[in-house]
Amino acid sequence: MNAFAIRNVGSDVSVAFAGSILLAFLSQFSIPLPFTPVPVTLQTLGVFLLAGLLGPTKGFWSVLFYLVEGSIGLPVFAGGLAKPLWFISSTAGFLFAFLPATF
Repeated sequence: MNAFAIRNVGSDVSVAFAGSILLAFLSQFSIPLPFTPVPVTLQTLGVFLLAGLLGPTKGFWSVLFYLVEGSIGLPVFAGGLAKPLWFISSTAGFLFAFLPATF
């Protein structure tokens, strides 16, 4: 592997990580609804912006980084929640759906 390929991978990872930070920022704008545990957020807009601006592959990695950040306990989910067990919560389906939505 040459130096250009390593630099390109590092650049792609950096861009994808920056996208996950953008997604975490947009998820903080949420409106809780009394009849459902899923709030209205700007996350969906963020997912489609990432897919449109970064492409499907980097957008996918951005969303995956975002979900990993939430899994390790960072407060990235809607309303600043830190849910390490998000994948068994009532919003897990929405969060998992963000991955194929980038394609």
